[in-house]
Amino acid sequence: MFDGSYHFQKVDDQISHGKKYFERLITFKFKTDPSQFARRGRIYIVEVEKYTNNIYVIKYYPKYLKGSSKRFNILTGEHRCSRIVATCLKIMLYLLKKDKFANFGFLGSTSYDPVNRIKENRRNTKRFRIYRRAIENTFGEKQFSHFEDINNSTYLVLNNNNDGHEDISESANKMFEYLFPDLEP
Repeated sequence: MFDGSYHFQKVDDQISHGKKYFERLITFKFKTDPSQFARRGRIYIVEVEKYTNNIYVIKYYPKYLKGSSKRFNILTGEHRCSRIVATCLKIMLYLLKKDKFANFGFLGSTSYDPVNRIKENRRNTKRFRIYRRAIENTFGEKQFSHFEDINNSTYLVLNNNNDGHEDISESANKMFEYLFPDLEP
């Protein structure tokens, strides 16, 4: 299901200055193929936020939504989810080659349908279910330990090359509580 991906390229790598937990922002982009839903391919931006303990959080959105506060939530109706998620997985594998201690996290954003103005509940979101399946199929339990919070649609994948999973997991929980105060305790 997540086999085909788009060609991506790294476009920026900025060090963070003064933000708690946040170390750097690595930006990638890729372009989708034309389809019946979009005559021209769309450019997508993938933002990889690197936090303490080598935790990389992957976020993506269509470039045309860059200025929108709902850029991570809006459903585009393009029906390209599997290839877009596969591209994000390839970026994660690229990062793992660069950092053998990389850990990954994600928050399955609530979907927003702008036409009907319907917003999804935070618990077990559609995106969370898709991402979880993709992560489980890509990152096996031999190399990674998996931690999920269905109520908040968050997922943490800890690299078994790291010592002290419990310390990293505890630190990650504190970090996520600080970064996303709206999440349930």
